[in-house]
Amino acid sequence: PPRSGTLRNMQMLRFRVRNAICIALLTLSVAGCGNQFFYHNVVESAQKEFDNGNYVEAERLYKKALEAAEKLGIKDHRVVDALDKLGSFYFNICAFDKAQACFVRALNIREKEKPERSFEEKFLDHQPFSGIDQEEETNGKLACMRDIAKCLFMKGKYKEALPYLKTIEEAYAKKEKANKDSSSYRYSGQDVMHEARKLIAAIAREEGRYDESEKIYKSFIDSDNSYNSDRSCQTMLNLALLYDMKGDKEAAGGMYLRSLVYSTNSGDRPGNLFNDITRNHIKIAIPKDLPKAPSLVEK
Repeated sequence: PPRSGTLRNMQMLRFRVRNAICIALLTLSVAGCGNQFFYHNVVESAQKEFDNGNYVEAERLYKKALEAAEKLGIKDHRVVDALDKLGSFYFNICAFDKAQACFVRALNIREKEKPERSFEEKFLDHQPFSGIDQEEETNGKLACMRDIAKCLFMKGKYKEALPYLKTIEEAYAKKEKANKDSSSYRYSGQDVMHEARKLIAAIAREEGRYDESEKIYKSFIDSDNSYNSDRSCQTMLNLALLYDMKGDKEAAGGMYLRSLVYSTNSGDRPGNLFNDITRNHIKIAIPKDLPKAPSLVEK
C-alpha cells in the first residue's frame, strides 16, 4: 500500500483536477451565456423604448436582439421569439410588409428547424426545464399564421389571408374533437383560434357578407364575457362597426354603449373605446331604454 504522504498527494491531485474541470465548465457556461443575458436585456430595453414612443431606438434594439439570438444558433427558440417581437413592433407602427416578412421567416424556422428552449432561457424566463411539447410547437406555428393573416388583412389582401385562417380553424376543430374538455387548453392556444375566427368575421364584414359576419361575432359574446372582458368589449366594438356599415346607426350606438358600460363596470379604462368611436366617426344614437347613457357618455 502507498505511504500516507503519497495517498495525501493523490487526493490533493484529484481535488485540484476536479476543481480545474469545474472552473473550465463554469467559464464556458458564462461565455456561452453572454449573448443569452444580452438578448434578455436588449429585449426589455426595446420594449421600454417602444412604450416611451422612441420607435427608431426601439427598432434598433429589436434588430440587435435578433442578431444576438442568431449567434446562439438557428435552433435556439430566441430566434423565432426575436422575429415575433420585431414583427409585432413593425405591425404596431403599421409597417405591415416588414412585419409580414418577420412572421413568415419565423413560421419557416418553426416548420423546418423545430427550435428548442435552452436551459438558460428557461432559467431567465422562469419556465419549466422540460422541452417544448407538441402542443406548444403547434400553437407557435398557428400564432405565426394568425400574425401573417393580420398583416394581409391590414393590406386588404383578404383572399390571401383566408387560407391561413382556415388552417387555424381546422387545427383547433381537430383539437376540440380529440379533447372533449376544451378547458384544458383554453389558455394555451384557444386565443389564437378566437382571433382567427374574428378575422374571418372581419373579412366577411369588409366584403359585405354582413349576416355571416354578425353570426360569428355574436357567437363570441357569451364565451368572451365568461373570462376576458377586454376581448368581450372588442367583439362589441366590431359588431358596432358592422351595424354602422349596414347603416343601422341606432344598433351601432347601442352596441358601443354596451361595450362602454361593460368596460366601466368591469373596471377597465374606457379611453380606447372613445378612440374607436372617434376613429370610425360614429354618432352614438342613445337608446331610450338606457336613461343613464347620456351622463355616462358625458363623463
